[in-house]
Amino acid sequence: MKANEIFSAMSDELASSVFSYLRQEQREVYTAALVSMTARRNLRPVFIQKKSGDQQVTWMVKQAKMRGSEEIGEHVLQLWLMKGHSEMLIDFLDSLGIEHDGEGAADDIPDEFDADKLKETVATLKEKYGAELTRVYLQVFQLQRSNPWPEIDEAISTLS
Repeated sequence: MKANEIFSAMSDELASSVFSYLRQEQREVYTAALVSMTARRNLRPVFIQKKSGDQQVTWMVKQAKMRGSEEIGEHVLQLWLMKGHSEMLIDFLDSLGIEHDGEGAADDIPDEFDADKLKETVATLKEKYGAELTRVYLQVFQLQRSNPWPEIDEAISTLS
């Protein structure tokens, strides 16, 4: 899945929470995303910035779902997960025995995963964080490679 497809598959509530979080906690990222999205639509950023916060978020969610916004959407999702849900990323990596920086970023990801260990990990994440957030994380994780992991695709299918 591409980032715009991930946004399209999300509930409106979760998609809105992505941009709301960035608006409140990562203002520079939020502004950069807004500027990029307005540029794609040949709009001046001030046109959207004059709207209320909720209207801005709604507009940005709509843009994130559109084809052509894959790169912006992927960047937004990665930062939202790294900054707002680092505990989940750490739980995932720790459970699978993947070394990371302590904040959820890993450089050396294996080419294959133990299917049983992955199932157990996904079940734990689902219980702790909910099916939708777990699914979104795994979908974004899959974006790291041009050739996605089949074991993760299978795990995602169990969350639908």
